[in-house]
Amino acid sequence: MRFLYLVFSIGLLLYVSDLLWSCSENTLPAGAEAAYVGEPSCGACHQKEAEDWRGSHHDLAMQEVSDSTVLGDFSGVELRSKGITSRFFRKGNRFIVHTEGAEGAMQDFEIAYVFGVFPLQQYLVRFPGGRLQALHLAWDSRDGKWFDLQPKNRFRPDDWMHWTKGSMTWNNMCADCHSTNLQKNYDPETDTYQTTWSILDVSCEACHGPGSRHLEYVGSAAYKKGKRVQGSFLHLTPALDHKQQVDQCARCHSLRSNQSLAYDHSGVYADHYGVEVPKPNAYHADGQILEEVYEYGSFTQSRMYQQGVKCTNCHNPHSLKLRAEDNALCAQCHAPKTYDTESHHFHPLGSTAAQCVNCHMPGKYYMGNDFRRDHSLRVPRPDLSARYGTPNACNNCHADKGFKWQAEAVAAHFGEKRKPHYAEAFLAFRQGEPGAADKVAALLEDTAQSDMAKAMAVWNLSASEQAANWEVFFSRALKSPVPFIRNSAVDAFQAFPPETRVARLAPMLEDPVRSVRVSAAFVLADASSSIPKGSKEAYEKAMAEGEQVLLAQSDFSGGRLRKAQLKMSQGDIASAEKAFQSALRLDQDHPPAVSAAANFYYGRGQFDKAAVVYQQFLARNPSEAWANYELGLLFAEMQRLEEATSYLAVAAAQSNDPRYSYNWGLALQNMGKSTEAERAFQDGLRKAPGQGYLEYALAVLYYQRGDLAKARKITQGLIQKEPQNTEYLRLFRALGL
Repeated sequence: MRFLYLVFSIGLLLYVSDLLWSCSENTLPAGAEAAYVGEPSCGACHQKEAEDWRGSHHDLAMQEVSDSTVLGDFSGVELRSKGITSRFFRKGNRFIVHTEGAEGAMQDFEIAYVFGVFPLQQYLVRFPGGRLQALHLAWDSRDGKWFDLQPKNRFRPDDWMHWTKGSMTWNNMCADCHSTNLQKNYDPETDTYQTTWSILDVSCEACHGPGSRHLEYVGSAAYKKGKRVQGSFLHLTPALDHKQQVDQCARCHSLRSNQSLAYDHSGVYADHYGVEVPKPNAYHADGQILEEVYEYGSFTQSRMYQQGVKCTNCHNPHSLKLRAEDNALCAQCHAPKTYDTESHHFHPLGSTAAQCVNCHMPGKYYMGNDFRRDHSLRVPRPDLSARYGTPNACNNCHADKGFKWQAEAVAAHFGEKRKPHYAEAFLAFRQGEPGAADKVAALLEDTAQSDMAKAMAVWNLSASEQAANWEVFFSRALKSPVPFIRNSAVDAFQAFPPETRVARLAPMLEDPVRSVRVSAAFVLADASSSIPKGSKEAYEKAMAEGEQVLLAQSDFSGGRLRKAQLKMSQGDIASAEKAFQSALRLDQDHPPAVSAAANFYYGRGQFDKAAVVYQQFLARNPSEAWANYELGLLFAEMQRLEEATSYLAVAAAQSNDPRYSYNWGLALQNMGKSTEAERAFQDGLRKAPGQGYLEYALAVLYYQRGDLAKARKITQGLIQKEPQNTEYLRLFRALGL
């Protein structure tokens, strides 16, 4: 699976001391522009905060190369991984690595910066076009050794995931969260950067904003008189409630997309970033962490967050250390006499298993050796694991016993009944259980649910085949006070006809948050001529903002793909094709871009061009089932059935998706290969027993070849399940039943 990730996760954002006032009046006077002054100026007054910060992971997020900053062994040692032997050595004061380069040849690369400090340190190399590239080879600061961040994946030098390509480009993957006042300055026409920053690391002003006007103020007569001066107050202060503070931290501690060219501390989180709602491929179906998703998407699911807990309740925001060790951290709120007892956790006191976090915050290793905990703070549910195969904390120690034993052990201590959890609705929905969609929809109006759980409900229904049945539900979500719920609802209306979209989304063009306005404009792009006159100006403004959003995302294949889809919606076919091609140039192996580009050509009747897009991708990625499937369907439509069955057979063998077997069987049946088609349909039923469309296809096959007894048996079963299904009834009558 391909995914985007930052190169090194950092701790919590800085938080100003109680000496500062609220930032409610933080707008500068007209024409004034604050400047960044650096930590020494801040530390002159805020000595304790500065002392805590020095030596923290924020302070050491990125540093110039020197004997004191480089932790790795550059004494000539070698690391062999995936058939490549890399060597780390020095030439005078220069630190060099000899490894595979952009063209596949072994080269010497000089280290320009060190990146991070613990549990790993990475190294940045200067490349043409203003790029800094992070090596896949990193130093394990805990165990004192070199290791490969991708030990199981041998990437081609022209692969986006190779260390010399986009996935490891500091300018777009890392810089915004590892430096202060980052200006990416990317030019999509030349594919080059002129990136700048004010301070190399994550300094005070990365979180609190530029400090020059504040310094002027505290040295002024107005300050001495206690007079407030607009524009002289910093951001991220103690007056923020938990939602405001967590949103500030989220700019680096969330899986998100850029909505602005540079973060300038204005507006709210959703003016600058579009948060990724927990969804499959990044999270498990119940919202537990899967890929490298950071903390925001998890923590905002939690009861702690709902009850007003914020980052600084557990973490010192300057040193980034926990406020207490072991269970004492949780005991700040949860009485030890109730919770730190064997009657609660039924494990020996003081044992690893008795640690609160090991049950309620299980984690995973990312970046090879960086253990990060799931911040959704949930109760382990082995009963759900037994039903749906989802992970749970009990299994981390008792995998040998199995989910059933784990569930029985929990029931023995706490009884059979569990408190309801939103995960149950999502898991049942993903499995297609009857009535599950209604349970998912009910979460939106349930005041006991977190905002993120509600956003997950909107996304799940919008991604389903029944999305068009939920117009009223999505319309209610548009009225949510939470930007990411509104945004999910706006996107959901892509499934509706133009007149419905215009009626529902025209008001959203004036939403107070940029990401929502832009999403609404993009979803309405193909219906712009129908937008009411009173909303035309708002549409044009939102679309102009959208162009800036696309520019901010233009160094990602996904950003260029979004532009292509927008241009296609606007009827600008030439610009759309150009954008599709540029998306594939940035990352020729990006599945959404491949599929969308092929469908673009398909929609224009250029089947041969569509086939070439798939074939070029499959030449590099032959085991991608979805691409074999889509190309097989394309060839079937082109009546190139021999080729169609070949690709569909591969897809069915590579995937557990029963649709692949179904279409493989249909192609074989159309070729007159009845026996092979029968095996294909049966293969699908083995993967998904009881699927009506597969049983029906098999019954029709038996009917057509005169195997009437088998056809009647299957058809009778189908009629019992769906007595009003017209296709089943037609076959039922044809069989004389």
